[in-house]
Amino acid sequence: MASKKLFAILTVWAGLAVAQVDAPSAGERLEKFLDDTRAFEAVFEQVVYDDRFQPLDSSRGRVLIKRPGRFVWDYEPPADRKIVSDGTNVWIHDIDIEQVTVQNLADTLGQSPAAVLAGSADLNQDFEVADAGTQDDLIWVAITPKSLDNSFESLRLGFKATELQRIEMIDALGQMTRIDFSDYRLNPDIEDKRFDFVVPEGTDIIDQTTLR
Repeated sequence: MASKKLFAILTVWAGLAVAQVDAPSAGERLEKFLDDTRAFEAVFEQVVYDDRFQPLDSSRGRVLIKRPGRFVWDYEPPADRKIVSDGTNVWIHDIDIEQVTVQNLADTLGQSPAAVLAGSADLNQDFEVADAGTQDDLIWVAITPKSLDNSFESLRLGFKATELQRIEMIDALGQMTRIDFSDYRLNPDIEDKRFDFVVPEGTDIIDQTTLR
């Protein structure tokens, strides 16, 4: 990712190594998070930066995820967009232009960061997982796709204890997307019907589920 700071002073690193003998590895930390997380709900703040780390766009909203494969990313105005998956299809609703694009979930996620969170990716098969140190009071896990044909080059997940606090992703253009989570609720009781999407009357539909 854009920020991969290592501990440069060997004595400090040695001290941390001794203190954290029993700490979980990056892979174990991520596996535990995914195993323990059936669902989560949070407020998110998203900022996109260019390859010089200058902000290009920002947005916020609320995310709801129920693994495997169900999620809602509800963006507040001015973004005014809603992305919903029922585990089979994904609806991308651009509210301001009254348009909905429907895509197959597997085709949409592929080996993306959303696939990691939604539980549709095989970590061991699709990714390299490594420790990325401590920064901003968060413990970082770095994820790199094994395939060159991918929507992102690298991904970092920042944890405070077992809670996911931040995601940083670098795409193929060198742009970074940072997502911070707050008002976090782990494993709330969520009915599947909350992931059903009803197309509003008068909205144009672009159906891409038959495209292969």
